[in-house]
Amino acid sequence: MLYGKPELLAYLNRFLEWQYPTLEEADLMARFARINVGPGRKFDLGDFNPEIQQAIKAGIADGHAKIEERGNKLGERIDGWEYTPPMGTYGTDYLFRSAVAWKFIYTHNPEEALYPIAEADDKGNPLTGSRKYTLHFPAGKLPPVNSFWSITMYHSDTRLMVHNALKRYSIGDRTEGLKLNEDGSLTLYIQHDDPGGEKQSNWLPAPEGQFYVICRMYIPKEAALTGAYRLPPLTEKQGH
Repeated sequence: MLYGKPELLAYLNRFLEWQYPTLEEADLMARFARINVGPGRKFDLGDFNPEIQQAIKAGIADGHAKIEERGNKLGERIDGWEYTPPMGTYGTDYLFRSAVAWKFIYTHNPEEALYPIAEADDKGNPLTGSRKYTLHFPAGKLPPVNSFWSITMYHSDTRLMVHNALKRYSIGDRTEGLKLNEDGSLTLYIQHDDPGGEKQSNWLPAPEGQFYVICRMYIPKEAALTGAYRLPPLTEKQGH
């Protein structure tokens, strides 16, 4: 990971050759050029005196701290789910763009996909593999989409998917073998340990430590776009 490290500026120079800055970014790029950041330039921290090196390191660390802070407060939290503002088009809002990239890597605009994210249960407690959760959708209350929906699991520390023996990294309406309850509702089991038996078909494996899940709703219907539809909370199972 290059988060908060000077090495990322060398990669930035390479990427800037593929995505050349726009005219409205001319002043910004002129400032960056003072530390050899720009398309076709070579960045080497060792080219600068110790005072400048320290200033670059401090600036990068401070910048990343602001990205994390913004990324952890992207939108409104309801029942443990954080509903993000429209993403996919950022203009010159670099902090928002960076926070979204840090949190999601990539997103579409709302008409293509929505990405509610849950890092807490219904009581506001952080999600962790030391506990067991259910995500229960009442009959007729599955995510309203014109394409498909899924719930994907991520490590809180690495922000990467969770390795598991079942090789299941997300669960949704395209998951083979997914089982509805007799009344048409759907219960998902989100936990580290295999729930066993018939419940395994509806199990999304979690890591041992903290995690978060993202619900992806592709080609969302009007109820999802307007906020009329809200996801049910992750509820901790009792008695274990």
